[in-house]
Amino acid sequence: PFLQFFVRELNGLKEPFLGGFFSLSSHQPYSIPDGFEGKFPKGTLEIHESIGYADDSLRKFFDEAKKQNWFKNTVFLITADHTSKLETKKFNNQIGKYRVPMLIYSPGTTWEDVETKKVTQHSDIPRTILDLTGISGEELPATSVSVLAGDTGAAINYADGQDYLYVTREEVLR
Repeated sequence: PFLQFFVRELNGLKEPFLGGFFSLSSHQPYSIPDGFEGKFPKGTLEIHESIGYADDSLRKFFDEAKKQNWFKNTVFLITADHTSKLETKKFNNQIGKYRVPMLIYSPGTTWEDVETKKVTQHSDIPRTILDLTGISGEELPATSVSVLAGDTGAAINYADGQDYLYVTREEVLR
């Protein structure tokens, strides 16, 4: 229900606007709001039901957002701050904990399907959004590199409050 409220709030903003939403729906304690219990598969990990709830909330958000005048002129960026409990051994390690997808959806943009497996980090989001919207931004962090740039990317993680990790496609330096 909050994401549908968020659509109504976006409707009240003067264009162009920037809106942001941070959800803890699929974060510990993995609670499902009253009235939604039992609607989503429990899965094999305690997080699975809450992921079903978060997915359904996003679906309802986009169902409502696509009816709005601003929808076709909007860039949507969806990502996570970290992973959670996993069954996939490939990602069940210190590096895998920070391997999260970043989905960019821009319904009014005509481009060929682009999928990149380049290494990025959250500080790349501002430069990427500016590139997608055609806005210049000179005063961004030095670590902000557009996902659309032609490099292979890199990331710096402060992993679990213990180590700094410099990650490229070829290596991880601790």
